Amino acid sequence: MKKYWWVIVLLGLLVVAGGLIYFVTTDFEEEIQLLEEMEEVYALMDEHNTDELNQKLDTIISTGDYAVVEKAAKNYTRDLYNVVTNISNELANDRIMRLTTYENFQNDGPEFTESKAYITETKEKLENYKTTYQELYTNEKIDSYLESNLDSYYVDFYHQIIGEEEENPTTANNIDEIIKILNDSEAVIDFLIENQNSWTLENNMISFDNDELSNQYNELILKIAE
Repeated sequence: MKKYWWVIVLLGLLVVAGGLIYFVTTDFEEEIQLLEEMEEVYALMDEHNTDELNQKLDTIISTGDYAVVEKAAKNYTRDLYNVVTNISNELANDRIMRLTTYENFQNDGPEFTESKAYITETKEKLENYKTTYQELYTNEKIDSYLESNLDSYYVDFYHQIIGEEEENPTTANNIDEIIKILNDSEAVIDFLIENQNSWTLENNMISFDNDELSNQYNELILKIAE
């Protein structure tokens, strides 16, 4: 019987090796599958296919610690996509550029209640979006989507999935430019409110009682285009 001890040991080693190969192969397959899944997610983001994107983000295809990584990556991606979409929608809103038009003067003047409320609300939203957008590119925020006790291997894989792309400064600059336009437009509106008894609208033009007020108004309008 003793002469067969090495056979038993060899079989044991083969079983252990087979188990290791199985787990390594399974992990490799999960990583490939998850990388492909996230590539599809990013493609849907580029296409602005929100419905299919949300379906992808709501579905977890991995298991174990890979499922933890996938959930964190998809939650992070969802938050980034949402804030970028919100910013884009606000920047594309043509109401911003219509605040100082004859039509708005006619419809909302001389108190400009709706215009003032819109300016306040939009500036607040843009400031919040800007803060959220910038925070999403900090390491602290990126890692906050992960479970604290996750093995470092999976943490590194998470960073590989979401990439190391840096914040685009153009986004924050565009927000600042729109906020400046809103502030300059509000200055025009405040001027009209303050002097509401000294201007009239006629033939698609605004007229003032004196040249001094007219010059002040023109200077405020020119600042919007600076």
